[in-house]
Amino acid sequence: MFVRQHGHECAEVDALPPTELRGRVWEGIEVHIDQPRWAALQQTERLEKETLASVAQGWEKVDLGPVSRNGDAP
Repeated sequence: MFVRQHGHECAEVDALPPTELRGRVWEGIEVHIDQPRWAALQQTERLEKETLASVAQGWEKVDLGPVSRNGDAP
């Protein structure tokens, strides 16, 4: 049954270098991706990361005062 479905050609996956395997997997997946939507999602993710980084930098400047080991103010 396997030979009927897939033919006689085969390769041992663990014999491929990791970069080659990653490339083949990506090529198999990439054909199914809606490229304009993918680009828009990547842009959204980039903007979200920038926003979070900006907010985190703002918190670095906030003085929360002294905090004890149990989290209560002394």
